[in-house]
Amino acid sequence: PLSYNWQLGAVGDALILCGDVDDRHPNIVSCFLNITEFIEFLSQAQQQVLFFSGNLSFINLKSHDKLILEVLEDLIKRNVQVKTLSRVDVVSKENVETLLSLNFKHGKEQIDIRHREQPIRGLIIDNNICRLKEIKEPTGRTRELTTTMFLHYTINDKEWVAWLSRLFWRMFNNSIIARKRLEELKKIH
Repeated sequence: PLSYNWQLGAVGDALILCGDVDDRHPNIVSCFLNITEFIEFLSQAQQQVLFFSGNLSFINLKSHDKLILEVLEDLIKRNVQVKTLSRVDVVSKENVETLLSLNFKHGKEQIDIRHREQPIRGLIIDNNICRLKEIKEPTGRTRELTTTMFLHYTINDKEWVAWLSRLFWRMFNNSIIARKRLEELKKIH
């Protein structure tokens, strides 16, 4: 069975049902149930984390004084593999380079990023549990959603998680290696 973890709140003119950060929209607030909960969720990884991402902006989130990037660094120290599907473009370039620099810093190739534009946002931990994010935007129509809403789903059904893992690997294995994409971007800019 699927389990849903929802937390509803309002900040400014944004309605939040869980959430994430988007620096381009200051009225959209961070709240992965809360960042502390996201850090705890991510920290439970023992073997592998698979990220479906847009531009890796989540690595810049922090709770109190703990950055998500520090949590990822802790995972590397524990030999947890981190595989990521994300856009590797001029917008995400700095985030990609920052995340890949952890491999050099620790002398390990624990982080692997592939360039892929895809609509899924979420992560799979140890092929056991998955968190997906859905964003609902206002349509401007009467009696419909008037503020941005984020939905986060926790999926612990083995068949669903296995299917999502297969989907991840199919996309990952058919995507461009981030370092190659960065080299091509340097030729343009």
